[in-house]
Amino acid sequence: MASLDQLQKEWLVVNATRELISIITGLPGVRYAKAISFAKEIDKELFKGSKTGLSKDDYFDKLYKKYVQEADIKKTGLGKDISAEKLIKKRFRDIDRLLGKAGKDKKKYNLLKKESDVLKTLIEQKNHFQSLNLLRLTENQAINNDLTRDRLEKVFIEQPLGKYSLFENVKDGSIFRITCLHPNPSEGVIGADLIYEQYDEKRKMVRIVAIQYKIWEHQTLYFSQSGNIGQQINNMKRCFCSKKYCVDHNGNKMDPRKYRLSYCMAFLKPTDKLQDPQKPITSGYHLPICKIDTLKEPVNKDYKLTVTGIKKQSIKASTFEELFDSEMLGSRWLKKSELEKFYRKNKVLDPSERIIVYAQGTKSME
Repeated sequence: MASLDQLQKEWLVVNATRELISIITGLPGVRYAKAISFAKEIDKELFKGSKTGLSKDDYFDKLYKKYVQEADIKKTGLGKDISAEKLIKKRFRDIDRLLGKAGKDKKKYNLLKKESDVLKTLIEQKNHFQSLNLLRLTENQAINNDLTRDRLEKVFIEQPLGKYSLFENVKDGSIFRITCLHPNPSEGVIGADLIYEQYDEKRKMVRIVAIQYKIWEHQTLYFSQSGNIGQQINNMKRCFCSKKYCVDHNGNKMDPRKYRLSYCMAFLKPTDKLQDPQKPITSGYHLPICKIDTLKEPVNKDYKLTVTGIKKQSIKASTFEELFDSEMLGSRWLKKSELEKFYRKNKVLDPSERIIVYAQGTKSME
């Protein structure tokens, strides 16, 4: 009983502290880890030598992970899609029913109520706990991940000397290639980290899209914290936008015979620092380079891009490649020799090098 009393006292102090932080900051849904940390400072005597486990900053994190482990075991054993969230909600409903049957048994009621409150916390803070399964990535790691992961209907084949990655479409055998410029001198010239290439070997034609990666914090990208982003943007404008690759030979920004987005082919990808290792490619947004100047927001002597400011004029990573594959975005069809000339001029290829694609099938332009 003494242990229960201690746990109840700690729980009351933690919740009171959480409410106090919300009032002071004006922010709802304060994380319990933060509330516990503050509560331990406010009432050191109460938490001194505590053995309840609640006084540990990662109490809820560890509890959530137990449900994750249980879900994994049941998923493997039963072959069903069972998540930690489903198990927590089921347990919460079970406890709620037991509370109604506890009657006048105060000890039993208090035990059940405590567990009910804890489960409610896990449900309320699900976004925080889900983030425990995410991995922090650097810009290099994000680029390397996207270079070799199987995606959509494409299977990774090889990466000769790390210069490019070759994929084959499992449906039609056509070839998708990603040329890696990062961190080579060609990145400094062109401004892009990766260039996607979709080939039609039968006609010796190719479509491309260039991407510059930047990691953003809390979906906000500050220019001052993003290296030489200004120069990279200017280089991409010079190499792609000013060379009229984003229009056809008649000056059209899109094929008037087809329904699609414009031929815009240079994008900045603000990339989330926390990534789900189960996803094939990194999450983030693809923002056309030509839209940055109108969407960047001044802040002190800096500029920033925010998800609120760009999301209506950018494309989520989850749909970007699908749209590129279906010819809904990216450049017009170019002669492969034209791309080779561009690559040689900008130090992607040596003077004697050529683009070699071993295709099993072709991608039709019709």
